Amino acid sequence: MISQLRIGLLLGALLLLFSSCGGGGGGSGGGAGSPPAGDDTGGEATGPPKFSGFNFSLKEGDFWEFLWDYELKSTTSGGTTTTTDRGRFFVTLGAPKVINNITAYEVKITGRGQSSESLEFSAPRWKYIAVANNQILGSEDGMSLSVIFDGRTGRWPGSGYFTTFDAAVLFEAGVGSISNAYINEAAVKVEASASKDQCEFFPGIGTICGSDDPFSVTKQEFYKEGIGPIGYLREISQSFGGSFPQAVTIKENIGMVAASLRGDALGLDLEEEPNDSSAQAKSLGLASTTLGDIERNDPGEVHAAVAANLDNPDQILADWYQFTLDSSQTVTIDLSFEDISADIQADLDLYFFNSNLDKIGESLGDNSSTDNPTERIQALLAAGTYYIGVQAFITPNGRIVYTLEVN
Repeated sequence: MISQLRIGLLLGALLLLFSSCGGGGGGSGGGAGSPPAGDDTGGEATGPPKFSGFNFSLKEGDFWEFLWDYELKSTTSGGTTTTTDRGRFFVTLGAPKVINNITAYEVKITGRGQSSESLEFSAPRWKYIAVANNQILGSEDGMSLSVIFDGRTGRWPGSGYFTTFDAAVLFEAGVGSISNAYINEAAVKVEASASKDQCEFFPGIGTICGSDDPFSVTKQEFYKEGIGPIGYLREISQSFGGSFPQAVTIKENIGMVAASLRGDALGLDLEEEPNDSSAQAKSLGLASTTLGDIERNDPGEVHAAVAANLDNPDQILADWYQFTLDSSQTVTIDLSFEDISADIQADLDLYFFNSNLDKIGESLGDNSSTDNPTERIQALLAAGTYYIGVQAFITPNGRIVYTLEVN
């Protein structure tokens, strides 16, 4: 029977290969990169656009909310193993910056933007986003712009919003639709697909010929007039015959569930980094709800009151918040979080400090053992400034999205 090592090497090679490449025949690609300086971004167009409605305006504070899911199936003669993952992230626009005479906006990502099982990010890699002359443009370095989507011609060198398309390959957009658990509607589709019937070298495994071991890849991004990117589909299938047959399939979906450009209200505050220390604590108001994300290895501040409760004194408080009371009142602080598992495996803790950073409260429930993803602190407080610290004690499934409410 095929060894577990070979399965692991094979799967790793597949993920590495197809997280970075879209393949051949359908006009997809595999490398990252931006069009060279002077590429056709934002210039004057002649004639009507191929796809109208993509000359919309952006502003600081605009947001898009996305949900995603990921499934990997590996089948051998011994049976089928299925791994699933899911998440939620927000894309929010920050301060403007002029790049190549075009006003772009800083991109802020809040939430869980990548599967712990996948080498490919779901959240966009772009540091800045702009819209000009029916083009959606992105910048990774704050110095140059690449075409993410071209509504005026419907053709451009690939770059990709959720994924990475080869910038040396020409892509075309067409009329289509997106249908997944999060969104079902007509959209402009940009597709990269591949099907190879040739030999391919896999590091650590060797050369496997496509005639015996076919694979196929599909990547589709979806865009909506007046809104921009709204979804993504990635599908990979690979089968290996011979004495030890094996099949691997991967499927990932992303769908937009809310956007300011559609008229949706955010309804909550978003964590703003850096808030890794008490000096950087994000200010909150009473009756506020804030969405943040955290992981065990995030940077943060070591505090003696925290270290006293832990086996590892270097454990830190990674996310800090503060609020101020003008008069005495009872305040309730609630922390809840999302875990991808059917049962809770992560463990987050909540700490509370006065203006001198003396600990005056804590909630250290064993979330995984009790299967309860919540923490609460309630106290009668005098007027003054108070600090909240959130700690990622255990996050075995990667980044955790949490909600912090202060009332």
